[in-house]
Amino acid sequence: MKTLVLSITALLLTYQLTAQSKNRSPYFYEMEHSGLSKPNEIAKANKIKKTLGTAIDKNGSRAVRIEFFDKNGYLISGENFSKKGKKISSFVNKYNNENQLIQIKLIADKTTRITKYEYHSSGKMNKLDVYENDVFQYGITKQYDKENRLIESSSTNKKGLVSKTVYTFDEGKMILSETFNGKGKLIRRFDYSCSQEGEVVALSKVEKKVCSFDAFEDGYLIKIRETLDSKGNMSRVIDKFSASDTSLVETKYQNDNGNTSFLVKFQNNLETERTWYNNKGLEISKWIYMYNETGQKTLVQRWSKGVLSYENRWIYNEFGLCIRTEYSSAKQKNYLVYETEVLERY
Repeated sequence: MKTLVLSITALLLTYQLTAQSKNRSPYFYEMEHSGLSKPNEIAKANKIKKTLGTAIDKNGSRAVRIEFFDKNGYLISGENFSKKGKKISSFVNKYNNENQLIQIKLIADKTTRITKYEYHSSGKMNKLDVYENDVFQYGITKQYDKENRLIESSSTNKKGLVSKTVYTFDEGKMILSETFNGKGKLIRRFDYSCSQEGEVVALSKVEKKVCSFDAFEDGYLIKIRETLDSKGNMSRVIDKFSASDTSLVETKYQNDNGNTSFLVKFQNNLETERTWYNNKGLEISKWIYMYNETGQKTLVQRWSKGVLSYENRWIYNEFGLCIRTEYSSAKQKNYLVYETEVLERY
């Protein structure tokens, strides 16, 4: 009998339907590496080898995805098929003996994208290269010091160096980060050294001063990070922690006029609300997150000016496996259901 399970990778790898790297930022490749470097714990615990995922839209049309996992729960390959049954993309992920992701090969349409990874002795990724149809497209190189701290990160494309960021430490604390463009011009500097209170700080247009300090308020540990730009504008990020168990309670972003622009609330270290405000402090939109007793996400809603505009629901069986995922937007215009069946086990 087939068992329905949660396919975590279905959402993570949706963007792999296209192999082209055009206009993608470095964060895309960092996110791709981060997601695939970890095993799917559900696949590992249930000895899942092969799954069949089906996406069903509001008209009943079905798109299919097949995925293969190794015995440790790592995603090793997959294929995507259109609503008409045509294969539109496939991918193969390779890992070394330390279970480090060393290559992603994605084939879609007439494009073959290969992303290769190398690692520092600490286990951190220090080199990433992207090729399309055997032509180099993009690269990231990272350098670490003897304490395994990131001290330099650079990105390149077919034309050469795009940017380089250098991090400076003093007595175990980062005091400076400087970003240069491909021609060596300074385009951004963050100074974390924090001069003594009352000292006048002169900043150029590309400089920002960042200072952090702690406080206690009504039984909470408050961590404040202030950023000052060249125009004298001061923004703040305020993290509130429970003094008893150090769990994060909320994160607040304040603009220069002191109004909250963004607020995130947590419960048991799980995000429960995310709210945006305009310059006058009035709510623009809010995301709400709900979980079951084991911490699995069951509901996500987006509200805009008091009107529900987007909703995701996850339904689990008695084993904690998701049997159905539902996505919908306002007036059901983009209704979608995603289900996954286990076809083979180890």
